[in-house]
Amino acid sequence: VEYEGMENCHIKDFLPAAGDFGFDMNMHILKFKLGASHGYIETHVQEHGMYFLSGKGMYRVDDEWIPVKAGDYMFLDAYCPQACYAVGREEDFAYIYSKDCNRDVQL
Repeated sequence: VEYEGMENCHIKDFLPAAGDFGFDMNMHILKFKLGASHGYIETHVQEHGMYFLSGKGMYRVDDEWIPVKAGDYMFLDAYCPQACYAVGREEDFAYIYSKDCNRDVQL
């Protein structure tokens, strides 16, 4: 499935979408074709971890760009500005990530 309307980026969801209150986390694989990138710098309200499955990329964490490759792991705090793009010539850049959902308590 295309990720946020980008033809060169695809997402695979492993658990039901947010709103299914039987789950308090989501897991996804995000895959960028060579040269593809996030269209903007984003932030998440939740912490999340990423394990890089294939390829190479540059990942923006706060205001620093960090090179990442298959086998690397990264954990980001909530509200940390982030973005990434695929680099190299060999294979697409993909990572699996988890983040919490459905944990906001009504006060």
